[in-house]
Amino acid sequence: MAAYRIAQVPEARSAVLSSLAQQEQSVFTDPAPANEGRALSPDGWTLVSAGAGRVTAYDVATGRPVRTFGGIGEAPVTAAMGPDGDTLALAGGGRLELWSLRSGRRLGRGGWMPGAPADYDGRPASLEFSPGGGYIVVRANLGGPYVELSNVARRALEKQDVYVSNARVGPGDRFAALEITEERTVTALRALPGGGTPAGKRLPSRGLQGQVMAISPDGALQTRFTASGSLLLARTGDTVRGWSVPGCTETGRLGVPRKGEPITRVSPDGRTVVTISSEDLTTGPTFWDAASGR
Repeated sequence: MAAYRIAQVPEARSAVLSSLAQQEQSVFTDPAPANEGRALSPDGWTLVSAGAGRVTAYDVATGRPVRTFGGIGEAPVTAAMGPDGDTLALAGGGRLELWSLRSGRRLGRGGWMPGAPADYDGRPASLEFSPGGGYIVVRANLGGPYVELSNVARRALEKQDVYVSNARVGPGDRFAALEITEERTVTALRALPGGGTPAGKRLPSRGLQGQVMAISPDGALQTRFTASGSLLLARTGDTVRGWSVPGCTETGRLGVPRKGEPITRVSPDGRTVVTISSEDLTTGPTFWDAASGR
Protein backbone atom coordinates (compact mmCIF):
# COMPACT_ATOMS: atom_id res chain seq x y z
CA MET A 1 0.00 0.00 0.00
CA ALA A 2 2.84 2.38 0.82
CA ALA A 3 4.42 1.75 -2.58
CA TYR A 4 1.10 2.42 -4.33
CA ARG A 5 0.66 5.70 -2.47
CA ILE A 6 4.13 6.81 -3.57
CA ALA A 7 3.83 5.68 -7.20
CA GLN A 8 0.46 4.53 -8.52
CA VAL A 9 1.94 2.39 -11.27
CA PRO A 10 0.21 -0.75 -12.62
CA GLU A 11 2.63 -3.12 -10.85
CA ALA A 12 1.96 -1.50 -7.46
CA ARG A 13 -1.79 -1.57 -8.04
CA SER A 14 -1.62 -5.25 -8.99
CA ALA A 15 0.31 -6.04 -5.81
CA VAL A 16 -2.27 -4.20 -3.67
CA LEU A 17 -5.16 -6.12 -5.24
CA SER A 18 -3.32 -9.42 -4.89
CA SER A 19 -2.64 -8.76 -1.22
CA LEU A 20 -6.38 -8.61 -0.51
CA ALA A 21 -6.53 -12.37 -0.96
CA GLN A 22 -3.47 -13.06 1.22
CA GLN A 23 -3.54 -13.49 4.97
CA GLU A 24 -1.22 -11.16 6.88
CA GLN A 25 1.83 -13.00 8.17
CA SER A 26 3.56 -10.44 10.34
CA VAL A 27 4.10 -6.70 10.67
CA PHE A 28 6.57 -4.33 12.30
CA THR A 29 6.79 -0.54 12.33
CA ASP A 30 9.88 1.41 11.39
CA PRO A 31 10.83 3.49 14.46
CA ALA A 32 11.78 6.27 12.02
CA PRO A 33 8.52 6.73 10.05
CA ALA A 34 9.78 9.99 8.50
CA ASN A 35 12.55 8.16 6.62
CA GLU A 36 11.95 8.13 2.88
CA GLY A 37 14.92 6.04 1.78
CA ARG A 38 13.81 2.40 2.09
CA ALA A 39 14.95 -0.65 0.15
CA LEU A 40 14.71 -4.43 0.41
CA SER A 41 17.70 -6.70 -0.04
CA PRO A 42 17.54 -8.99 -3.10
CA ASP A 43 16.73 -12.02 -0.93
CA GLY A 44 13.91 -10.12 0.78
CA TRP A 45 15.20 -10.74 4.31
CA THR A 46 16.62 -7.29 5.09
CA LEU A 47 14.84 -3.93 5.03
CA VAL A 48 17.01 -0.81 4.93
CA SER A 49 15.66 2.48 6.29
CA ALA A 50 17.74 5.60 5.60
CA GLY A 51 17.26 9.23 6.58
CA ALA A 52 18.00 11.88 9.21
CA GLY A 53 21.69 11.05 9.16
CA ARG A 54 21.47 7.29 9.75
CA VAL A 55 21.01 3.94 8.03
CA THR A 56 19.33 1.10 9.90
CA ALA A 57 18.90 -2.43 8.54
CA TYR A 58 16.14 -4.64 9.95
CA ASP A 59 15.59 -8.38 9.86
CA VAL A 60 12.25 -8.67 8.03
CA ALA A 61 11.19 -11.85 9.86
CA THR A 62 11.69 -10.47 13.37
CA GLY A 63 11.66 -6.69 12.88
CA ARG A 64 14.87 -6.38 14.88
CA PRO A 65 17.69 -4.03 13.83
CA VAL A 66 20.77 -5.89 12.62
CA ARG A 67 22.98 -2.96 11.55
CA THR A 68 23.06 0.80 11.96
CA PHE A 69 25.54 3.53 11.02
CA GLY A 70 25.61 7.28 10.48
CA GLY A 71 27.35 9.83 8.33
CA ILE A 72 24.91 9.92 5.40
CA GLY A 73 23.77 13.53 5.89
CA GLU A 74 20.49 14.89 7.15
CA ALA A 75 18.69 15.44 3.82
CA PRO A 76 16.03 12.95 2.62
CA VAL A 77 17.42 10.26 0.32
CA THR A 78 16.26 7.66 -2.19
CA ALA A 79 17.70 4.18 -1.60
CA ALA A 80 18.39 0.95 -3.50
CA MET A 81 20.18 -2.30 -2.63
CA GLY A 82 22.62 -3.91 -5.04
CA PRO A 83 22.36 -7.55 -6.13
CA ASP A 84 25.33 -8.45 -3.87
CA GLY A 85 23.18 -7.68 -0.80
CA ASP A 86 25.85 -5.32 0.56
CA THR A 87 26.11 -2.27 -1.73
CA LEU A 88 23.64 0.43 -0.74
CA ALA A 89 22.98 3.39 -3.07
CA LEU A 90 21.70 6.63 -1.53
CA ALA A 91 20.77 9.68 -3.62
CA GLY A 92 19.84 13.09 -2.26
CA GLY A 93 20.55 16.62 -3.35
CA GLY A 94 22.77 16.29 -6.40
CA ARG A 95 24.86 13.44 -4.99
CA LEU A 96 24.76 9.67 -5.40
CA GLU A 97 26.71 7.74 -2.75
CA LEU A 98 27.55 4.05 -2.41
CA TRP A 99 27.86 2.47 1.05
CA SER A 100 28.72 -0.97 2.39
CA LEU A 101 25.83 -2.18 4.51
CA ARG A 102 28.02 -4.68 6.35
CA SER A 103 30.84 -2.31 7.30
CA GLY A 104 29.04 1.06 7.27
CA ARG A 105 31.85 2.44 5.10
CA ARG A 106 31.28 4.79 2.19
CA LEU A 107 32.51 3.16 -1.02
CA GLY A 108 32.39 6.22 -3.25
CA ARG A 109 30.29 9.09 -4.48
CA GLY A 110 29.24 10.81 -7.66
CA GLY A 111 26.25 12.69 -9.04
CA TRP A 112 22.88 11.53 -10.32
CA MET A 113 22.03 14.69 -12.26
CA PRO A 114 24.54 16.50 -14.49
CA GLY A 115 25.05 20.16 -13.74
CA ALA A 116 23.18 20.12 -10.44
CA PRO A 117 24.02 23.21 -8.34
CA ALA A 118 25.73 22.72 -4.99
CA ASP A 119 22.61 23.75 -3.07
CA TYR A 120 20.22 21.52 -5.03
CA ASP A 121 17.96 19.66 -2.57
CA GLY A 122 15.97 17.41 -4.89
CA ARG A 123 16.27 13.64 -5.11
CA PRO A 124 15.34 11.02 -7.72
CA ALA A 125 12.04 9.16 -7.60
CA SER A 126 13.78 5.78 -7.73
CA LEU A 127 17.11 3.99 -8.05
CA GLU A 128 17.44 0.55 -9.62
CA PHE A 129 20.58 -1.56 -9.82
CA SER A 130 21.23 -3.47 -13.03
CA PRO A 131 21.19 -7.29 -12.83
CA GLY A 132 25.00 -7.43 -12.64
CA GLY A 133 25.27 -4.53 -10.21
CA GLY A 134 27.50 -2.52 -12.53
CA TYR A 135 24.97 0.23 -13.27
CA ILE A 136 22.22 2.16 -11.52
CA VAL A 137 19.16 3.37 -13.43
CA VAL A 138 18.19 6.76 -11.95
CA ARG A 139 14.60 7.87 -12.55
CA ALA A 140 13.15 11.27 -11.72
CA ASN A 141 10.38 13.60 -12.82
CA LEU A 142 11.78 16.96 -13.86
CA GLY A 143 8.83 18.28 -15.82
CA GLY A 144 8.67 14.87 -17.48
CA PRO A 145 10.37 11.45 -17.22
CA TYR A 146 14.11 11.85 -16.64
CA VAL A 147 16.48 8.88 -16.73
CA GLU A 148 20.23 8.62 -16.24
CA LEU A 149 22.50 5.57 -16.22
CA SER A 150 25.20 5.64 -13.54
CA ASN A 151 28.35 3.53 -13.94
CA VAL A 152 29.06 2.06 -10.49
CA ALA A 153 32.78 1.37 -11.06
CA ARG A 154 33.52 4.85 -12.43
CA ARG A 155 31.12 6.63 -10.04
CA ALA A 156 29.99 8.64 -13.05
CA LEU A 157 27.04 8.95 -15.39
CA GLU A 158 27.12 7.36 -18.82
CA LYS A 159 27.19 10.22 -21.32
CA GLN A 160 24.05 10.40 -23.46
CA ASP A 161 23.69 12.62 -26.53
CA VAL A 162 19.92 12.09 -26.63
CA TYR A 163 16.98 12.45 -24.24
CA VAL A 164 16.37 9.11 -22.51
CA SER A 165 12.92 8.58 -20.99
CA ASN A 166 13.43 4.98 -19.80
CA ALA A 167 16.09 2.30 -19.65
CA ARG A 168 16.39 -1.45 -19.08
CA VAL A 169 19.81 -3.03 -18.57
CA GLY A 170 20.16 -6.59 -19.79
CA PRO A 171 21.52 -9.43 -17.64
CA GLY A 172 25.29 -9.47 -17.54
CA ASP A 173 25.32 -5.67 -17.96
CA ARG A 174 26.46 -6.04 -21.57
CA PHE A 175 23.81 -3.87 -23.18
CA ALA A 176 20.85 -1.64 -22.38
CA ALA A 177 17.58 -0.92 -24.15
CA LEU A 178 16.93 2.83 -24.03
CA GLU A 179 13.70 4.66 -24.80
CA ILE A 180 14.87 7.72 -26.74
CA THR A 181 12.41 10.57 -27.16
CA GLU A 182 12.91 13.09 -29.93
CA GLU A 183 10.01 13.74 -32.31
CA ARG A 184 8.73 10.32 -31.24
CA THR A 185 9.77 7.63 -28.79
CA VAL A 186 11.85 4.74 -30.11
CA THR A 187 13.79 1.95 -28.42
CA ALA A 188 17.50 1.67 -29.19
CA LEU A 189 20.03 -0.97 -28.17
CA ARG A 190 23.27 0.36 -26.65
CA ALA A 191 26.44 -1.54 -25.74
CA LEU A 192 27.86 -1.15 -22.23
CA PRO A 193 30.08 0.50 -21.27
CA GLY A 194 30.26 3.45 -23.62
CA GLY A 195 26.75 3.46 -25.03
CA GLY A 196 27.64 2.79 -28.68
CA THR A 197 25.44 0.75 -30.97
CA PRO A 198 26.69 -2.87 -31.02
CA ALA A 199 28.24 -3.75 -34.38
CA GLY A 200 25.77 -5.65 -36.54
CA LYS A 201 23.08 -5.33 -33.92
CA ARG A 202 21.05 -2.39 -35.15
CA LEU A 203 17.33 -2.37 -34.55
CA PRO A 204 15.07 -1.94 -37.61
CA SER A 205 14.98 1.60 -39.02
CA ARG A 206 15.70 4.06 -36.20
CA GLY A 207 14.49 1.66 -33.56
CA LEU A 208 11.36 0.06 -32.19
CA GLN A 209 8.34 2.21 -31.51
CA GLY A 210 6.81 1.74 -28.10
CA GLN A 211 7.76 0.87 -24.56
CA VAL A 212 10.45 -1.62 -23.55
CA MET A 213 8.75 -4.28 -21.46
CA ALA A 214 11.47 -6.82 -20.66
CA ILE A 215 14.70 -8.46 -21.75
CA SER A 216 15.01 -12.21 -21.41
CA PRO A 217 17.06 -13.25 -18.38
CA ASP A 218 20.15 -14.75 -20.03
CA GLY A 219 21.16 -11.54 -21.82
CA ALA A 220 23.43 -13.38 -24.28
CA LEU A 221 24.07 -11.75 -27.66
CA GLN A 222 23.35 -14.68 -29.97
CA THR A 223 22.81 -14.83 -33.71
CA ARG A 224 19.38 -16.41 -33.47
CA PHE A 225 16.62 -16.94 -30.94
CA THR A 226 16.92 -20.18 -29.00
CA ALA A 227 15.30 -21.55 -25.86
CA SER A 228 17.90 -19.70 -23.82
CA GLY A 229 18.38 -16.80 -26.23
CA SER A 230 17.69 -13.11 -25.83
CA LEU A 231 14.33 -11.50 -26.47
CA LEU A 232 13.38 -7.83 -26.55
CA LEU A 233 9.70 -7.02 -26.11
CA ALA A 234 8.31 -3.69 -27.28
CA ARG A 235 4.68 -2.58 -27.02
CA THR A 236 2.91 -0.43 -29.58
CA GLY A 237 -0.75 0.18 -28.79
CA ASP A 238 -2.38 -3.14 -27.96
CA THR A 239 0.32 -5.28 -29.56
CA VAL A 240 3.56 -6.57 -28.02
CA ARG A 241 6.17 -7.49 -30.61
CA GLY A 242 9.08 -9.80 -29.81
CA TRP A 243 12.52 -9.28 -31.39
CA SER A 244 15.54 -11.53 -31.24
CA VAL A 245 18.78 -9.95 -30.02
CA PRO A 246 21.08 -9.23 -31.78
CA GLY A 247 19.49 -10.38 -35.03
CA CYS A 248 16.58 -7.99 -34.49
CA THR A 249 14.19 -10.18 -36.45
CA GLU A 250 10.59 -10.21 -35.35
CA THR A 251 9.78 -13.43 -33.50
CA GLY A 252 6.06 -12.93 -33.01
CA ARG A 253 3.26 -10.59 -32.06
CA LEU A 254 1.29 -10.91 -28.85
CA GLY A 255 -2.15 -9.40 -28.35
CA VAL A 256 -2.21 -7.77 -24.92
CA PRO A 257 -5.18 -6.81 -22.71
CA ARG A 258 -6.94 -3.72 -24.00
CA LYS A 259 -8.09 -2.64 -20.55
CA GLY A 260 -5.42 -0.87 -18.53
CA GLU A 261 -1.65 -0.96 -18.80
CA PRO A 262 -0.53 -4.56 -19.51
CA ILE A 263 1.90 -6.23 -17.12
CA THR A 264 4.36 -8.43 -19.03
CA ARG A 265 6.95 -10.90 -17.75
CA VAL A 266 9.33 -13.38 -19.39
CA SER A 267 10.03 -16.85 -17.98
CA PRO A 268 13.62 -17.66 -16.87
CA ASP A 269 14.26 -19.85 -19.93
CA GLY A 270 13.00 -17.16 -22.33
CA ARG A 271 10.39 -19.46 -23.89
CA THR A 272 7.20 -18.11 -22.35
CA VAL A 273 5.73 -14.63 -22.02
CA VAL A 274 2.94 -13.90 -19.53
CA THR A 275 0.59 -10.94 -19.93
CA ILE A 276 -2.18 -9.68 -17.65
CA SER A 277 -4.23 -6.50 -17.46
CA SER A 278 -3.43 -4.22 -14.54
CA GLU A 279 -7.09 -3.20 -14.28
CA ASP A 280 -8.89 -6.49 -14.95
CA LEU A 281 -7.43 -9.28 -12.82
CA THR A 282 -10.59 -11.41 -13.02
CA THR A 283 -9.66 -12.80 -16.45
CA GLY A 284 -6.30 -14.10 -15.23
CA PRO A 285 -2.99 -14.27 -17.09
CA THR A 286 -2.37 -15.29 -20.69
CA PHE A 287 0.65 -17.45 -21.58
CA TRP A 288 2.38 -17.01 -24.95
CA ASP A 289 5.03 -18.94 -26.85
CA ALA A 290 7.77 -16.33 -27.24
CA ALA A 291 9.24 -17.75 -30.43
CA SER A 292 6.00 -17.92 -32.46
CA GLY A 293 3.68 -15.48 -30.66
CA ARG A 294 1.02 -18.19 -30.19
